[in-house]
Amino acid sequence: MTGDHFTYQRATRVSLVGLAVQCLLAIIMLIYGFQASDPGAMTASFAMLLGIPVWIALALVFHQHKLERLEALERDAYASSTAAQATVFEEAGTDQTVQAEKLAWMHRWFLPGLSIVLGAAFIGIGLGRYFTRAAEPELPDQAGWAIAIGIGAATVCFVFARFVAGMAKQKVWSLLHAGSASAATAAILGLLLALAHFIEVVAGQDRLLELLPTIMAFGMVALGAEVLLNFVLNLYRPRKPDEYPRPAFDSRVLAFIAAPDRLAESISEAINYQLGFNVSSTWFYQLLTRAIGVLTLLAFVSLWGLTCFTVIRPNEQGLIIQNGKLVGTRGPGLVFKQPWPFSRVETYPVSAITQLNLGSPPVNDRPVLWSKQHTPGEEYYIVQASRIDGDAEGDARSNIALLAAEIPLQFVVTDIQKYKNLAQDGARSNVDVHRHDLLEFAAHSAVIEYLGTRTVAEVLGAERQEIVGALRERVQAAFDDLDAGVRVHFVGLAGVHPEMEVAKSFINVVAADFEAASFIEESRKLEIDAYVTAAGSVEQAREISAALGELDELNATLARMELEAAPRAAMMAQRERVEAQELAINGLLMGSGGTVAETLSTAQRDRWERSFGAWATAERNKGQTAAYAAAPAYFMMDRYLRAVRSAASDSRVWLTAFENTTIELDVREEDLGTTLFRPEVEEE
Repeated sequence: MTGDHFTYQRATRVSLVGLAVQCLLAIIMLIYGFQASDPGAMTASFAMLLGIPVWIALALVFHQHKLERLEALERDAYASSTAAQATVFEEAGTDQTVQAEKLAWMHRWFLPGLSIVLGAAFIGIGLGRYFTRAAEPELPDQAGWAIAIGIGAATVCFVFARFVAGMAKQKVWSLLHAGSASAATAAILGLLLALAHFIEVVAGQDRLLELLPTIMAFGMVALGAEVLLNFVLNLYRPRKPDEYPRPAFDSRVLAFIAAPDRLAESISEAINYQLGFNVSSTWFYQLLTRAIGVLTLLAFVSLWGLTCFTVIRPNEQGLIIQNGKLVGTRGPGLVFKQPWPFSRVETYPVSAITQLNLGSPPVNDRPVLWSKQHTPGEEYYIVQASRIDGDAEGDARSNIALLAAEIPLQFVVTDIQKYKNLAQDGARSNVDVHRHDLLEFAAHSAVIEYLGTRTVAEVLGAERQEIVGALRERVQAAFDDLDAGVRVHFVGLAGVHPEMEVAKSFINVVAADFEAASFIEESRKLEIDAYVTAAGSVEQAREISAALGELDELNATLARMELEAAPRAAMMAQRERVEAQELAINGLLMGSGGTVAETLSTAQRDRWERSFGAWATAERNKGQTAAYAAAPAYFMMDRYLRAVRSAASDSRVWLTAFENTTIELDVREEDLGTTLFRPEVEEE
């Protein structure tokens, strides 16, 4: 096909049509996603909106090609005219390649830059949609609109993609491969949306609908990674001077989806190349190509026939629902039914434990203190006030108290048919929501009714285990009245606490108990310190204390005997017992090693020092008297010299041989650094 300006003008018009189709479908998908709160449709609309820049870029590039062709025609016409021979027009040919330079700039910078932006946008939006998705999304309930919009988008985009892919087979329109890939992306997204909602409506399976936002998000990331990889590969791919590179946002994978015949041709060529001969010309290959439609139909019929069989696991029970009616219950094993979508089997793990919360929300990430604010939504139960000793039962019942508690309830389904007949299904994300609500209301009523008969002390005290057993029986009885087909597995009672303001009174009581215990322990400490200080050990102190008590009893008995004028012999025997007890106590005190023993030892020492000191003084006086009587003059001179020596012990004395002698002395003392001549001073 000739690459004239009419050819590129047609490609420009097709690109504008693709732009209009892409914008219209993306806006419709976006509006539906917002109105129905459909996360899958929202993700699909973002991916479709990213295809709009592709069509805009293609329209601009093809339009620039048209301008470049028109410029080339003008340049050729000018070159063949007589004006080109005139020297006055020599400068006119220098500005006849403006459009060609703009076209080269668009292929060299505009399309690669747009590829990088689109690749980063696909990856960024895909990751953003993945990380901001809800853990348990609320699935939309407008399945009809979703199926209609999805099928419409898939049909229109696929037909248009096939049309554009057919045009792209021409070399001058090869850039339209990128447009066909963008339309194929929209077709795939619409098909996935319609298929997910169709399966949910017909078969009641919402797993694909839940995973649809994640699948689309990962698909956008993969598409962005392919665009960036194509950009890198284009930098190293060799090409002819007059050949424009294929833009990086032209996905090769989506191009095959838009033109599957090219994929078949590529596979056929690859097989022929690997085997070394033309396999596609053999009779088997020709037969296979002629019967491929029948074989494909047979494969789909076989797969559809397999939906007649369902396997129920050993820990499950299955309900056979045919045309919306419950027709029976099946146990574990292979079950035969009508094919999908006329019949389906809903399985339920009868041995699985389901938990409900009847009280305050559990607090698992931090300690539970009575005086601190707990999680919002706490529920308080009415209980009786604790009875005080001496109060009548009627007085206790006239007051009430409030307690909050965590009451987890676990149950197991024993009869799946009774359980399913208990209430209708709820939201698709949790079909048992209404049944759980009904069971929770019944169990909650039983708990309120029973706790109203117990007191605060019983619920907070050691009778909690008994209360838990009674609660389990009451809840099971409530479930049996509903004929719910469930068995209570566990009922707990944890985190029981009063209201935050009332908790201060409980804390004051506990603080008083701790304070009293502290005083008692401090008194015991002082007692032990006193015992250890006085007697050396607590055991010895208690033994001495017991001995003193016996001594007091003996003295009291002796005093009573003296008042009653008991016989002398009895009184003497009692005194001997008192003296023996005093000696025993004295021995205990001396052997204890405490301050008492130290005081007694000091007293004995002082007594002996005074006694022997007085005896020594008396004996010295006797000796001095005898010495004076024997030699009075010598004794007096000795006493005199002793007194003089004592008086002059700290004075300097000079003895001279002449009378009236004057002695001049320098009495200054100098420190010679030694004590050699002062023997009375010890060197340090």
